[in-house]
Amino acid sequence: MAVRKMKRYWIIGIFYILVLFDISLFCNSCAMRTDWNGIIASSKKSVVKVMCGEVHGTGFFIDEDIIATNYHVIESHDRYGIKIKQATSSKEFNGRLLTFNGKRDLALIRVANLKS
Repeated sequence: MAVRKMKRYWIIGIFYILVLFDISLFCNSCAMRTDWNGIIASSKKSVVKVMCGEVHGTGFFIDEDIIATNYHVIESHDRYGIKIKQATSSKEFNGRLLTFNGKRDLALIRVANLKS
């Protein structure tokens, strides 16, 4: 049942991508153009690398200091701690697990001292 549901979401996602691609091709001939470079540049600020020991993954900000990521990336957080690195910076920040759902493979992390 879960596979069928996932397949449905993939089909809907691909449909939307194709529709958006078709619209963007149409809009290239009109004044409304999509600024993909701008979208990518602004997205980089919200994407982070999540590190926990030897395991690395990605996450993204859902609030000023809260990151959503996959639980399997940080499940050994009690032994190694959580480190966060932004794509636009070489600084590393400490993270603290707020909550998680192992069944859904989701975790929320609070980032400490992000503004410093």
